[in-house]
Amino acid sequence: PKNNFLNDNLPKGHLTKGLFGTFYRNIIFIKYYIDICDKI
Repeated sequence: PKNNFLNDNLPKGHLTKGLFGTFYRNIIFIKYYIDICDKI
């Protein structure tokens, strides 16, 4: 399964910091971007 492949080949925490971190940052960026657009 994909999960086992990822878990076996990535250091612990790397997946969370990488994929989820990027995903989370994108959400925050989009929220701020929308706020700025609303103010303009």
